[in-house]
Amino acid sequence: MTRDEINLLLYFETCAVDHGGLVRESAMNCDDQAIAEAWSENSYAMYERVQAADHKPGGASARNHVVTLSNQAFEDAHRLRRERADRQFKNRTRLTVAEARAAI
Repeated sequence: MTRDEINLLLYFETCAVDHGGLVRESAMNCDDQAIAEAWSENSYAMYERVQAADHKPGGASARNHVVTLSNQAFEDAHRLRRERADRQFKNRTRLTVAEARAAI
């Protein structure tokens, strides 16, 4: 996966988990739109517009698209989040109390 695809997948996973699949399109650029379209075509992640009758006002902050992730997309997102967490943990600069005591 490219860096753009990884970022979009993690954004979509957040939308799916925290917002019931609703996506804020203003958070996406043209490249993201193209990736989302390709993923929809192969059913990796279905990215669709909410029907007009259900649109909520709010301009750029409105969530008028919805994403549904495939099982594979959820598995990939989980793996990528785990890898990111592991990298962040290795780069932390603060010790736990137990680590500080062990260093004495």
